[in-house]
Amino acid sequence: GGTGGSGAPEGGLEGRKGSRIPRWLVKVGVAVLLIAIPGGIFTWYKFFRQVPQPEWITSDPAQNFLYGSIGAEAQAGLPYWIVVVLPRIFDDYLPGPGGYASLGLPWEEGKELPAGFSKKTVGFERVGFNCALCHATRYRTVPDETPTVVPAGGSHTADIQGLLEFFSRAADDPRFGAETILTQIDMAYPLSWVDRMLYKFVYIPLTRKRLREQGEDFAWAHERPDWGPGRDAPMNLTKFNFLGLERDNSVDNTDFPSLWNLRKRVQPGRVWPEDDMSLTADWSKLEIDPSRLMLMNLDGATTSYRSVIIDSALGLQAENTEFFRRRMRELEDWLMTLPPPDYPLSVDEALAERGEAVFEERCAGCHAAGRENSLGTVIPLSEIGTDPERARAWT
Repeated sequence: GGTGGSGAPEGGLEGRKGSRIPRWLVKVGVAVLLIAIPGGIFTWYKFFRQVPQPEWITSDPAQNFLYGSIGAEAQAGLPYWIVVVLPRIFDDYLPGPGGYASLGLPWEEGKELPAGFSKKTVGFERVGFNCALCHATRYRTVPDETPTVVPAGGSHTADIQGLLEFFSRAADDPRFGAETILTQIDMAYPLSWVDRMLYKFVYIPLTRKRLREQGEDFAWAHERPDWGPGRDAPMNLTKFNFLGLERDNSVDNTDFPSLWNLRKRVQPGRVWPEDDMSLTADWSKLEIDPSRLMLMNLDGATTSYRSVIIDSALGLQAENTEFFRRRMRELEDWLMTLPPPDYPLSVDEALAERGEAVFEERCAGCHAAGRENSLGTVIPLSEIGTDPERARAWT
């Protein structure tokens, strides 16, 4: 007397060892998959999908420097439309008309964002920051001329502390909410229902939280002299915000330097070998005095251009990815031979000749590139007579 059939017992599915899987559990599993798969696709598409920047940026080294991504958008990028409308809502927290331009940020005519702002889609359109925020200069030869923006110059007009304070003051204001921000966005661009809900319940609250935290992280700057246009506090930023060291009373406000012609500043035997990609070296094979090299880090400065570029980019919260490492090498290669712009005005040859003589007498011993001089060496403060605060900030 067999059963006359070989189907699974009623009420469940037969497992390998005769155990039964209840039909209801199978149905639940299928339902979960039907929800999880579309949900996963939606989450990837709206939060993690990366779209390359347009070719007009990525194919031109100068435009890539000014507006290209260094990989900071995913970790620290702000929602694009929030960045766009904040100056319209909180213009009372800006020094004058013109939005971000009122903070002295170089802004080319026809561009949607200032130099140093990188727009990239990582799930949604985000705005990160890149090297040009501090290293893009501008000039005009007559007062009413449209400014010329030059990549890799020192951003001598940019008020970076003012930009940080603008963001944190806006985040502390009751107007920083979904109703006000979405009303302003609606005036510029019609969001889809899904994007509107994401802005209302995700992007706006998280952005406000992040900007408030940023304001708290930079509270130490209020206890010191303002950085001023074209300056920041590089050592204290590193000490307090990234290394978590105890706060002291040091003041290290420093001008943004130009980054042109880095190769001309290389002094054999005084800088780290740039062909050593890992920033480690076998000292027995280097024509360099390691004690002399390390001395040059007394004020926190480094003797490796690659290290400067990488550290600065990581300070903008770029992620250490293969894209990031490739961009850092591209930037270094480009900056090594990038010439400064031609002087835009006529040169008084007699005055230039007098200036050259003054430079040779007073400056060349430390600052003339390509010579056997003191460039790249440590000079005691008692001898050089400069402000000791920068050295004190680190040592």
